[in-house]
Amino acid sequence: MDWLYKQQRKFGKYAIGNLMLIIVIGQLFVFFANLLFVDYSVASWFSFNRSLILAGQVWRLITFIFIPDVSNVLFFILSLYFYYMIGGALENEWGAWVFNVFYFVGVFCTAAAGMLTGNASNQFLNLSLFFAFAILFPDYQIMLFFILPVKMKYLAIINALIYFYYLVVGTWSTRASIIAALVNVALFFGGTFLKRVKNDLSYRKRRNQFKREMNEWK
Repeated sequence: MDWLYKQQRKFGKYAIGNLMLIIVIGQLFVFFANLLFVDYSVASWFSFNRSLILAGQVWRLITFIFIPDVSNVLFFILSLYFYYMIGGALENEWGAWVFNVFYFVGVFCTAAAGMLTGNASNQFLNLSLFFAFAILFPDYQIMLFFILPVKMKYLAIINALIYFYYLVVGTWSTRASIIAALVNVALFFGGTFLKRVKNDLSYRKRRNQFKREMNEWK
């Protein structure tokens, strides 16, 4: 990611600041517009539709990020707060330019997968933010259901299992959306993850070798 930080110094002034706030406001607008104007189905104007995109409605390649992924009002508000919190934390950690690149790589890959399969949503795209946050702040603790304190790394493991389940039983469209949404996570953290695994293996090798030498000495 070093090259991105260098680019940030050069192109950072062109970044969209508070990007997650813009997305949250957009989702709020679509959600409540849908409730107020039921006959118009406002969400359908913004949703991803390959046929309509090919017919010229190219804005759908980006506006699908404003489609709410839950219908319950309480869960919707909570999910928006959560996405805003983790998105803001990532932007503060990386800077606006790097965060823009991370998010829009996910948007591009999700849209590309949608053009192949015919369907795309922002559900897994938004959850990729969660994985990024969990990698950077694994010991950050949240109150699950406002009662149970849980660290982000454990929630990430649970979500990874859910992802794996949908990869096995989901449609090809769902599988493509999951893989596309995780491309940005792989690009940003793949090298770090492999380095960590390599260091762990090296540490275990040295520890086992030390134990063997101690046993031989005894």
